[in-house]
Amino acid sequence: MSIDRRLREGLRASADALTPDPVVALHTVERKTQRQRRRILAVQLAAAAAAIALLIVTVTWSVTQLRGPASVAPPAPASPLAGEYVVDIGESTVTRTEGMVGRWIVRLVADGAVVFVPPDSFQGSRTGTSYQVDGDQLRTNAFVNDFCDSASAGVPVGTYRWIRTASTLRFTVVSDSCEARRLFFAAHVWERVP
Repeated sequence: MSIDRRLREGLRASADALTPDPVVALHTVERKTQRQRRRILAVQLAAAAAAIALLIVTVTWSVTQLRGPASVAPPAPASPLAGEYVVDIGESTVTRTEGMVGRWIVRLVADGAVVFVPPDSFQGSRTGTSYQVDGDQLRTNAFVNDFCDSASAGVPVGTYRWIRTASTLRFTVVSDSCEARRLFFAAHVWERVP
């Protein structure tokens, strides 16, 4: 037998032993393609996130540059009454009717805003109230949107004289035509929250 023939038969036997399985080969190619697609998608998402971050930084910087140097507003004068207080409103015909009975947390903010955290029975406004201190007097529009409006109570603002200690705040009525507000402010001692 010639060398040429022996080589041919040996190569043919080797080729027959290595018959590829097309299904396995297809799955292998598909897995490689999926991995490549995931890598490309991850790179594209990272590039998009970097572009968005760069855009945000650029826009923020541009707006800052266009506005010029920031002006510094003088600080608001601190109110001597600013702080958080607890007020326990007792039973009366008015307080029961208006849903005011129970424990209230009242925050007098230094800028003149009043924030109420009333008991669940109260269905009125919790924000939109303001106060102003002038010496030993406080003027407030508390409850003006609820039961102290001008149609039913006359003047929508109440004026009170105040006395504060380290732990309490007391009000006495100077003038207020709203009975519910008078009861809220002047009939109870307000305890300061430390």
